[in-house]
Amino acid sequence: MGIFIGGMVYADADPNANVNAGPKYHVVSDDAEVVAEISLYDGNRISVKGVRIASVVSSASGWGLDHNRITGDLFLVPSEEVMPLPVNVFVTTEAKHTYNLILMPVESE
Repeated sequence: MGIFIGGMVYADADPNANVNAGPKYHVVSDDAEVVAEISLYDGNRISVKGVRIASVVSSASGWGLDHNRITGDLFLVPSEEVMPLPVNVFVTTEAKHTYNLILMPVESE
């Protein structure tokens, strides 16, 4: 299974931007724990390859959390008061697999 964790894609994004500094694709087993970096200042998108995220439980204090139930994507957007502390998010897919995401906010390049 694969989990995408990374920056948001905007229609006016710079096509010459350094993509290695942004989104990451993590190949994991079902019901795995994933440790990944997210942007401390920009929006972040999380998705699971081939299946939608059905539910989300989070300790994301200081983060705006939006779960798009149609696409299954999860969006985390930092507030102005957010601290660079790990964020723990549990996502359960429609296939009934639960992933423990430990997200480490870092400054974007």
